[in-house]
Amino acid sequence: MNPLIMSLMLLFLFNTSTMSYNFLKMDVIPPTFPESPFYDRNVRYQEMISAATNQSNYRASKYYHKPNHLSLDGVPQPQVHHHPLSLYSVRVGLGTPAKYYNLALDTGSNLIWLQCHECLNPPNKYFCQHGEQPYNCNLSDSCNLLNCSLNRSICLYERDCDGQLCQYDISYRDGSHTRGYLATESFTFKGFNNNEGKYSLVFGCGTSQKNFYMSNGITPNEIAGIMGISMGTHSLISQLKTFRWFSHSLCSTKTTYLTFGHELELHVSSYQQTALYINKGHYYVELSDIIVNGETFNIRNNVVGGPHLAVTDTGTPVTRLFKPYFTMVAQKLGQMYQQKSMFENTLCYRWNPNHILPTITLVLGKAELRIQSEDAYTIFTDSDRGPILCLWMQPDDQMTIIGARALTNHEIVYYRKQQSNTLYIRSNAC
Repeated sequence: MNPLIMSLMLLFLFNTSTMSYNFLKMDVIPPTFPESPFYDRNVRYQEMISAATNQSNYRASKYYHKPNHLSLDGVPQPQVHHHPLSLYSVRVGLGTPAKYYNLALDTGSNLIWLQCHECLNPPNKYFCQHGEQPYNCNLSDSCNLLNCSLNRSICLYERDCDGQLCQYDISYRDGSHTRGYLATESFTFKGFNNNEGKYSLVFGCGTSQKNFYMSNGITPNEIAGIMGISMGTHSLISQLKTFRWFSHSLCSTKTTYLTFGHELELHVSSYQQTALYINKGHYYVELSDIIVNGETFNIRNNVVGGPHLAVTDTGTPVTRLFKPYFTMVAQKLGQMYQQKSMFENTLCYRWNPNHILPTITLVLGKAELRIQSEDAYTIFTDSDRGPILCLWMQPDDQMTIIGARALTNHEIVYYRKQQSNTLYIRSNAC
């Protein structure tokens, strides 16, 4: 086929995404389910706290700095071992015929990418992948590589052109890297009542990955890459642009859904709502106040110059509060409990099982996010100290990040429109 005609066809597919559907529900698998590629029945609470804390630290650093677009052969990065206990996953089909892969769901990522077969060729790098072999675009009837000279508007950055294919090259602050080329492919999503939707999407075919640790360290890794659902150019959300409504429910006790479609509008009249802000593809909401056990902190008056916005990020397990806000929470808990200690930068106390757990609410503009007790704290028994209560929050020097644990058991609905965006919250959604 003439390359120019092929390019025009690909551009048409990218702009339309073969949207013949007006509703889509995609299964979201919680990490606590045996079906999850991150499931680990033998994990200890101390390991869980350490892993979640470390992952949150690394995630936070990406909001302080722009990702580097560097060769993997550049400055050496430290190795970071993740224990992804708080990552939710989705299972998608790629190609014709479809092959199914598990991808980590991430509201903080701007690109859908997964490992492709070229990563197995030396000197390229890859992370071990159990189950389906890394994806091979050449074996699919619907995979089309994006020629850089003919599809410059679709490439992530003009500089990511090597004269032939649109390239991507992303280096994350935690030392992990992925690079490869962009292509369009047929994605198959299975969800509610086994309904199936097919969409032509741009994705990154990873030819070399470094310092990614996608398994729980015990069972074989079954994650092939990342499903980015930020508002970045090539995220799933941006490509399914005819869907102005979408939602996620992060449940710890059952499989739930990533939902797209105007049907959501029929249900939100009873939900709380607040303004939603988009900055560099990330989701921000106003943080107006914090309430602990009925006491309102009045953070606007008591903390001069504190950040008024907070980012929501499912890839950050533990919520990070701007340090003066965190100090207020710690002081309130210190009035209620004795023998404070720090474990992996996490605030912990000796715990009396007869005590009632204090409630924590984040006031987000006109809405309130009431964090469930099991998602605000974790309780475990230490062999020397007995029952220990730890707060699922950390201090942060620069900002507030509302993480996956705080968002658990809530339905979060996003409504996108040209002039303004709205976030809806339904509590006790699971």
